[in-house]
Amino acid sequence: DPNLRLQAGIDLLMSEQNDLAWDMLKPLEKELANDGRYWLAMCDAAYGSKRDPAALLRIATRAHELSPNDPRAQSNCASALIVSRKRPEEAVQLTFGWLSRNTAAPGALVLHSAALAMNQRLEEADAVLRSVNPENLAPAARSFYYLTAFEIHAGLRQYDRAWEDSDRIQPEHLFPTQAAWLDQTRGRLPPRGRRR
Repeated sequence: DPNLRLQAGIDLLMSEQNDLAWDMLKPLEKELANDGRYWLAMCDAAYGSKRDPAALLRIATRAHELSPNDPRAQSNCASALIVSRKRPEEAVQLTFGWLSRNTAAPGALVLHSAALAMNQRLEEADAVLRSVNPENLAPAARSFYYLTAFEIHAGLRQYDRAWEDSDRIQPEHLFPTQAAWLDQTRGRLPPRGRRR
């Protein structure tokens, strides 16, 4: 029964066995193609195991199509857009909608700041991000916070701060696209302690 296997996959996700959950859930795609719970579970598996960003974007987009008003689907779709660095305007719209319902949620604030930064709205992004204390975030969210801060500070030509942000990012929490973008952007910064 696909629903039993879906529940088993969700149980694996709850115990942070993301790769096993992915392997259990992936074959159910055709049978559960119109089940929003399935696509949200696949998002969780993809995020948890840092799966291919293109697959994550496809999965998160489908979850959002099936449940456009679900805050979790909106958040997942925005995150996937940011991770893959695609459709920045849509990412801002999604994060703004999610933020309007979760005004004080640190995750919503960091995600919205990242979407603003991706749209080169750096001053706004910085103001939003400054309202979050990174020490109160889980390690993966903290790395995303510092990746966002890095993008903001590099864009504002605050290179010393960008380097400091860069040092605080834990690479094991990044998707391959994020790590590649970070490496490329670091390569364009002036050396530490020097200004361009």
